[in-house]
Amino acid sequence: MPARTKGNIAPVVSTPLNRTLQSVASSKLAALDAKTTKEIVRTVLSLDPNRVEPLGARFRPPVKLDPDKLRIDTWIRLDFDMDPEGIPLGDGAIAGDAYGLSMTNPVGNGPAYVRAVTVGLGSAKVVSIHPTGVYPAFYAKEGAIDVVFDRPIDSVSVDACPVNTTQCPETLTYCPSRPYMEAYDAQGALLAKALYPGGVPFAFSMGDGWQTMRIDRVSRDISRIRISCQQCGCTTPNKALFDNLSYHFQLP
Repeated sequence: MPARTKGNIAPVVSTPLNRTLQSVASSKLAALDAKTTKEIVRTVLSLDPNRVEPLGARFRPPVKLDPDKLRIDTWIRLDFDMDPEGIPLGDGAIAGDAYGLSMTNPVGNGPAYVRAVTVGLGSAKVVSIHPTGVYPAFYAKEGAIDVVFDRPIDSVSVDACPVNTTQCPETLTYCPSRPYMEAYDAQGALLAKALYPGGVPFAFSMGDGWQTMRIDRVSRDISRIRISCQQCGCTTPNKALFDNLSYHFQLP
């Protein structure tokens, strides 16, 4: 399997700003104190409109920023290696608890787990429906991961790696099923779907390894995404690993 690359990955939000985002998302906090407001002013991020995806963030001093009107425009990446405080996540940790987002398996409403895995010549932490003791790759018959955002977003991406090392006895070849990501609005309507863009495993090939699936919308109407791998009739179906969930966060 090709070695994993880190190209075209959105930047990780700094810990102080991440704490701020968590504070803003809390309905229990009526207002930000003066110290937090000053920190927001110092850490406001701006995207370059000429880039398709931000490869870095530039700090700009705000001009007459009203402290009562918080403005943030950045990308947040959940790498499943560390929590927002920079503390390493252990194998089997509950992903939703670590990041403060709802991440569940719609089949049985179980949690999503942070899992350690070896892929090719490297190791990674991924997100999975399976707890420790079960290989973390999964497909639609076993379930999916639904991620619900605190507020609607317009862009989201996730890295996926299809896994299968066994020929399907029905076709004497490898299954054509692919990892996918679906985006839904607040009413549960399907907005868009992205499929794994690379080659999936087949005879004499392990496929293209880690690839990024991305969905972009013209408005902020994505409230939930679902990630899994397509289900097929093969006895030995393709499954998938998922990592680096990134999304475009904006306030107001």
